[in-house]
Amino acid sequence: MSKRRSGPNPFAPTTPKHLRFKRESDTPLTLTSHQTEILRRCVSEQELTELMDIAETASRAECRNEILPPLLKAGLLEMTIPQKSRSSKQQFRLTAKGMDYLKRLRIDS
Repeated sequence: MSKRRSGPNPFAPTTPKHLRFKRESDTPLTLTSHQTEILRRCVSEQELTELMDIAETASRAECRNEILPPLLKAGLLEMTIPQKSRSSKQQFRLTAKGMDYLKRLRIDS
């Protein structure tokens, strides 16, 4: 069994400090390039399979458990059917906070 390294991933993309959103615990939220692209595409409602294509993953579980939760918890993205998170008709859309994030990102670019 191989040992996993602890600590930050040196290859993970970083977000400039002024573009980071804080979670409720005051820990800065840093988005990956895939998460940022998901936000850009969710201006209109998107299904999970479309988000999986953006994130370049074939695993629904990975997308649902690793990629989307930081966006949902930060309030940048929301579910169209929040009471049924695993519904086949579930879609995701950008929130006002997510729009604000994208506007600040465009100003910086």
